[in-house]
Amino acid sequence: MAGANRSMYQLILELRDMYEVLPFVLLPYGNSKGRTLKNFLLESQIDYRECNIPFFKMPSVTREYRLNYIHYLREIEALAEQLKPMNFDLVHSNSSVIDFGGYISRTLGIKHVWHLRDFGEKDYNLHSIWGGLYGKATYKNGDAFIAISNAIKKYFEKGIPSDRIHTIYNGIKIAENVPLAKHENEIVQFICAGVICEAKNQLEIEEAINILVNKRNIKNLHLTIVGAGGGGYLKNLKSYAEDNGISNYISFLGEVDGIAQLASTMDVGIMSSHCEAFGRTTVEYMLQNLAVIANDNGANTEIITDDQTGLTYTHGSAYSLADEMQKLIDNRDLLINLAQEGRKEALKRFRSEENTRLIYNLYQTILKSPLKVKSNKFFSPKSIITLKHCKDVLMQRLNTTFQ
Repeated sequence: MAGANRSMYQLILELRDMYEVLPFVLLPYGNSKGRTLKNFLLESQIDYRECNIPFFKMPSVTREYRLNYIHYLREIEALAEQLKPMNFDLVHSNSSVIDFGGYISRTLGIKHVWHLRDFGEKDYNLHSIWGGLYGKATYKNGDAFIAISNAIKKYFEKGIPSDRIHTIYNGIKIAENVPLAKHENEIVQFICAGVICEAKNQLEIEEAINILVNKRNIKNLHLTIVGAGGGGYLKNLKSYAEDNGISNYISFLGEVDGIAQLASTMDVGIMSSHCEAFGRTTVEYMLQNLAVIANDNGANTEIITDDQTGLTYTHGSAYSLADEMQKLIDNRDLLINLAQEGRKEALKRFRSEENTRLIYNLYQTILKSPLKVKSNKFFSPKSIITLKHCKDVLMQRLNTTFQ
């Protein structure tokens, strides 16, 4: 239940409960233990089906992966035929790196709304497994696209007509009883929440702490890093802390249930990702009355206004981050004021009900318009190979022959 799935799940609930939309979810096979999307759907009595849904964008890809992808394309055609009797009105895809919805919509001859929740290349170094031409062709299988920020919209306008892309910020369900930070800590408590990986750039925060502690002799601070994953990157984070003598200033908690309670004991939330497509975590910081420090890359500057609802630092500069952290360490009044103004801004702009209303209205608009994708014939492996300029690329990369 990372950000994209949490956003989608809340959208599904509100479309059903507020607008009587009947949802049916296709999701990848996965772990059924713990707080997974599958279990949330079960709890809410939402119909779903698990199936094979691989990414068409990957950081690297093997010949075997491409061969399996061809089999997957054939599976979609059979699945779509099984879905026909359910008479769906439209397909809504939840990720820009999954082309599944495009194939389903073309086979069923219905509208397709495609949620663009990530850059792909800029944030996670993901590239089309068939090359750029396939990626461009794939994005033609959308009647409307939802960009979760203007930064995302601008990025995808290179290959998608701008009039098909609609910026709708993610919405957060505002819990009335969410605990708020009180800022009564003796030392300033910083938190960074998110998947522990290179894309989230937690190392830059450690570098800033190293500057504050060892070069500026500022020691009334502590950082809590929360999130699943890690592997070699987590090992590097811990090694860096040990090698620079700052282990006592950093805690690693892993994945935490009830993070709202933990966040309420903090003072400042840090968003350090290399290129955040929206920043759901940033908004959640704001809603819990935390002051926010975010870098100036991606959509961060669309969410916070520097020195008014949060602070921004220069992406890639640990010294710039250290400067902003020091401002809040030295000035508790500034910290509290930014937290209060940030919460007001988040309550005004990022409610889930508004997000759902805008998306439902978009549904209504495109359902009344002609299909952008004229043909409802399945976009089969054969047709992929015979696309102009694509055959030679595929044959070269696969080094095999398809009948």
